[in-house]
Parts: sequence; C-alpha cells; structure tokens
Amino acid sequence: SFIRLSNADPRTGVEMQSTGEVACFGTNAHEAFMKGMIAAGLKLPPGPCGVLLSLGPKEHKAEIQPYLPLLVEMGYALHATTGTASAIAAGGVTFEGKPLPVQVVHNAVTEKKPNVNSLMAENAIRLILTTPSSRDSAGTTAGYFLRR
Repeated sequence: SFIRLSNADPRTGVEMQSTGEVACFGTNAHEAFMKGMIAAGLKLPPGPCGVLLSLGPKEHKAEIQPYLPLLVEMGYALHATTGTASAIAAGGVTFEGKPLPVQVVHNAVTEKKPNVNSLMAENAIRLILTTPSSRDSAGTTAGYFLRR
C-alpha cells in the first residue's frame, strides 16, 4: 500500500507493474488499454457523476480531447485542473455546437474551492483520469498529492 510508504508516489513504474498485471494486445495503444481495463474488471461509475481530468504532458491533453464529447454525451460532468482545462478550451472541443462544459477545479494542494479534495469529499467526482507531468519520483507535485 502506498499509504504505508512515506513519500511514495502511487505511480506504477517498472518495479510495480507486476502486481495485478494484465497484458492485452490491440491494433493500437488505446485498444490494448481498453481491453486491459475490461480484463481487470473495471466498470465506469454510472452517470451522471463527475469525471476529473488532470493530465500532465501536453500530448496527453491533446490525445484525450476527441473522446471528451462522448463522456458528456454519456452524462458525465467534466471537471479539470487549471492546465488541463486551459488545454481543452484552447483545443476548441465542442459538444452539440457549443464549447465543451468543463468546470475548472483547483489542485489538491490549494485551499481555494472548488478543489480536488472538496469535490471528492462531496462525492461530486467518481472517476479520475490523471497522468504524471514527469517521471521524477522525487518531485512532490500537485499530481503526487492527487494520486495519494
């Protein structure tokens, strides 16, 4: 358990990937990932509920954008940390001809509200999609605290 390890970042690296590992193949990384999630028994929480997006690298922010309207269509409310929300707005993603509705959420280390912790405590967020901004496990970033 990451909770028991002082300052451990709950991001799986090579040394952690053998715990509960599922291997799947697909025509691309997205298909293989989806097959892995299905094989692991992951089920999306029933909508309507909130989904938090907190994505690190700009490539990840760009890759997810075509799928966001589908989440909205399925009844999920989108919440995003500041950088991810800015990237979504800059990407011009729309739903039914209007800009995608995304609530900006302050990160897990700020007292400003709404923040990640307050929305999780209110059960407004039931699914979190997050990727680390770097592979530096020594850095205690806001994403580090979110994953903890």
